[in-house]
Amino acid sequence: GHGHGGGHGHEEACSAEGCDHPSHGTSRKPKHQHDYRVSSVGLVRDAEMQKDKLDSFISWLMQEKGPDLYRSKGVLAVKGSPNKYVFHAVHMQLGGRPTDPWKEGEKKCCKMVFIGKNLNREELTRKFEECLVK
Repeated sequence: GHGHGGGHGHEEACSAEGCDHPSHGTSRKPKHQHDYRVSSVGLVRDAEMQKDKLDSFISWLMQEKGPDLYRSKGVLAVKGSPNKYVFHAVHMQLGGRPTDPWKEGEKKCCKMVFIGKNLNREELTRKFEECLVK
């Protein structure tokens, strides 16, 4: 065999076709397979966020969910700021900054969308809501 310490030997049922074990060393890139666990979670609340809690939420997202989060973006109303806070991240690459001011009479709200795999809607909703000004 070609010892790859641990893992599975080829005596066990392993069809190289469906096996992604690195020992097969096929250099061709795998065909793109759609992962049906990919989902999106969108949240909207008519409220403002506390900046410190928002910062903690975003760091938690990047640290805990970064690898599973393909893309996230949001337009947020931050308490005390006249400007919309626009946030976007692709995997661990993160950007966020104040942009245009909210227009006169425009309803301030917080919207975020997360696209990724294995997303836990309840957990994201809870963490998102913890940032809102009560």
